[in-house]
Amino acid sequence: MDNSFILDIIENDSMMSVEQEMNIFHLLSRVILLKIPGGVVEFGCHEGLTTAIMQKTLDGFNSKKKIYVYDSFEGLPKFSKQDSNSILNEGDLNTPEDKLIKNFKKLKLKLPKINKYWFKDIPLSKLPKNICFAHLDGDLYSSILESLDKIYSRLSKGAIVIIDDYCDLKKHKKIERKLNSNKWNKNTNRKYFIKDIFPGVKKASDKFFRDKKEKPDILISGDQCHVYFIKK
Repeated sequence: MDNSFILDIIENDSMMSVEQEMNIFHLLSRVILLKIPGGVVEFGCHEGLTTAIMQKTLDGFNSKKKIYVYDSFEGLPKFSKQDSNSILNEGDLNTPEDKLIKNFKKLKLKLPKINKYWFKDIPLSKLPKNICFAHLDGDLYSSILESLDKIYSRLSKGAIVIIDDYCDLKKHKKIERKLNSNKWNKNTNRKYFIKDIFPGVKKASDKFFRDKKEKPDILISGDQCHVYFIKK
């Protein structure tokens, strides 16, 4: 499947890097090809561009899987002490639901099932019975913990979950050094600088996985950060 459509979708605006979107494409492709049962969910969809990439991927494989998105469309919720040193504030990233709908219409894609809630208020009846793939982009400690709590028991064996903005600064700085010393990158004069924008994400994830079989693994994603795990 030609995945150059990713560049067309995020050409003018995206909250994520090309490398991150490529990781999403390949990992979603994996669950489709392995026929992992369940729906696709995204917690924190903003304007829906990553959602659109997921829908385009499903279409490319003629998959009948449905996408369910969850967002307050009112921006970031209240910060906790676990989110200290973040560069954003409560209410930032506010975007209207109509923006997502317009993006999907422009791209001529099937709309996802849109659920307008704060994560803590999502009724379990609004989640698919089984989940094969999840993209969690809640940014804050409470949002990541709430989204993991909501989906974990519904994950099919082999399901893949990507957690955006998880930054293990020690490991990611090592990746940064390797990227910047890479011969190809030196020849193109590209410089990488990885920052921990949302420190609450790692704190929430680490707390959640203390008693779980799974542990999140880093995905190289340019100068952005995200991790994934496969449900055992």
